[in-house]
Amino acid sequence: MNEQSYRKLKQLRAALAALADSMERSLNWSIQRGTGGVSARSYRGLQASIAQLLPDDVYITQGLVLELPEDASDSLHFSTTLMLVKQLNAYLRELIKDLDAQFTSEQNPTTIRDLKRKLAEMTGELEDDED
Repeated sequence: MNEQSYRKLKQLRAALAALADSMERSLNWSIQRGTGGVSARSYRGLQASIAQLLPDDVYITQGLVLELPEDASDSLHFSTTLMLVKQLNAYLRELIKDLDAQFTSEQNPTTIRDLKRKLAEMTGELEDDED
């Protein structure tokens, strides 16, 4: 995964967390009635965007797809969507935690070898700029 995809994934995870928070508030305040369809559409859009970034992740591309019958009740839409939102959010939290370590170590060298490589890259960049 490149840095641009990594940043996009973090943005999508933030949107997913916001959806989860909104849905939980609706549930806690007992105002979820009429919000199942909207929640489902939001989730489908986020899940599809995340699946595009992680096309080889079968859990995301197949396991977390929201599939409901056409005549499903609003309540079923809401509860199923909330379950999937929570699963995807938890999964991405762990995935991004691993990616954070990878991208942080690339940008903030911690070993002598990393420092030497970074210094060589910077020196090479400076030499290229002088030409």
